[in-house]
Amino acid sequence: MSKQASVRLRENGTGFASREVGELEMSGPSRMVRYDGDTAATERAITSDGFVHIGDYGRLLNDGSFLFEGRSGDWLRVSGFLIAPAEIESVIANLPGIHGCQVVGVDWKGAQRPYAFVTLKSGAGLEEQAVLSACAQRLPRYKLPVGVEAIEAFPVTDGPNGLKTQKPVLQRMAADRLAR
Repeated sequence: MSKQASVRLRENGTGFASREVGELEMSGPSRMVRYDGDTAATERAITSDGFVHIGDYGRLLNDGSFLFEGRSGDWLRVSGFLIAPAEIESVIANLPGIHGCQVVGVDWKGAQRPYAFVTLKSGAGLEEQAVLSACAQRLPRYKLPVGVEAIEAFPVTDGPNGLKTQKPVLQRMAADRLAR
C-alpha cells in the first residue's frame, strides 16, 4: 500500500480504539472514486471524508497495520458484542463425532443468537445437550448456541473461489426450527 494510505475502524459511524474489532475503512491515492452511474451506491461505499467501506472486519495494531478478522456479513451481533461464528464453529467441530460445523445468527426472543448446524462422522450420533455443555465450558454465555442440529450436508454453491456455504439457507432453517 501507499505510505499515504490509511486505515481506520468504524461501527455505526463512530471510531474505535486499537485492538477492538470494527469495520475496516481505507483511504489513499489508489482508492476507488465512485461507482459508474450509481450515485446511491457510491454514497453507501465512500464516507464524506473519503474512506471506503471495504466490507471486512479487523483490528488495528499498534504499528498502524491491521489484522483481518473476517467479512462483515459473517459476523454476528450478540448481546451487544460482535462475534465471529468461526470461534464457536471451532469448539464444536473439535468434539468427538463431529465432522464439520457452521454457525449462523438467528432471531430468538427478540435478539440475535448463534445456532449451530453440524455434519457427523460416519456412525456418529448427535447429543445436543453434550455439545451445548461442551460449549458452556469453553465459551462465554452470550456465545452459546440456542440450538444444535445435525444435517446430512451443508447447502453450498460453487463459485470462482470454490464451494461456499449458503448461510442464508441455514439461517432460514434455524428460524423454522425455533419457530416450532
